[in-house]
Amino acid sequence: MRIALVLIMLLATSTVIRSFRHTLLVHRPIFHHATTPPGRLFLSDPNSGDSAPKPAAAWNLKILKNKITNKIIRTHKKIGKGGPNLDTHMSTLQALTTLESLLSSPSSDVDAIVSAALSLDLDDLPSNPQPRGPKKMKGPKAQSKSRKPFRTYTFENITILVGKKAEDNDILSVGEARGEPNEVWLHASGYAGSHVVIKCDFDETPRPVLNAGALLAAKYSKNQSNRAKVNYTRCRNVSKPIGAKPGLVKLGGDVGVIEVDLKIGEGFLEELEEAVKIN
Repeated sequence: MRIALVLIMLLATSTVIRSFRHTLLVHRPIFHHATTPPGRLFLSDPNSGDSAPKPAAAWNLKILKNKITNKIIRTHKKIGKGGPNLDTHMSTLQALTTLESLLSSPSSDVDAIVSAALSLDLDDLPSNPQPRGPKKMKGPKAQSKSRKPFRTYTFENITILVGKKAEDNDILSVGEARGEPNEVWLHASGYAGSHVVIKCDFDETPRPVLNAGALLAAKYSKNQSNRAKVNYTRCRNVSKPIGAKPGLVKLGGDVGVIEVDLKIGEGFLEELEEAVKIN
């Protein structure tokens, strides 16, 4: 009798426990992780002041493509430098290349593209270019205050000036550096070239000095042969025609001609060049 009573009590207890466990299972709350529905990947523009999410379909894929290209270039440069992060850069490059392929395929899903872009810290926001500095003014380069429009040679204690370019020739022949009226002016005959002024009276200029000036005029001209003819006259006979281009002058009065041989005078010219003063 007692045994039967104990069995009945155990059976009742077991039934209550099963009933309680069933109640826990039935009424236990079930938690779900929120998932983003298709077509609803978002990115808000922090500069827009608008907190509304941006759907993936609204992404500017053209801007995204440019950013992918730029990041691929930067990653290639990082890989070229090597270093401890080489594996990371290689993985990034592979992911970027895959994303670029997705973007180029017309059948690719926009959600997949945007999701991959976000994982690589990419967005479709326009870049803000750095403001440019003040625009540089165009015009001729400022000349050094110490610059002179001619080379200065000395031979037998007599100064010989040789113009450097067309504008300098004008300064030397008809401008502020013009020689005295009776000093000697020289120029290669028939060729463009430097104007030469010997700072010595025409009638008192030694023949070797005159030859030196003629050699310099021939050397700094467009003449390509060893032999050249050089015109010489007094500085007062040199004038500038109205409207003439730089370096073009007109000769009047008596004009002499000296024929020089640059091959023969090569050694002499080298000696002159050793002592030249170019400012």
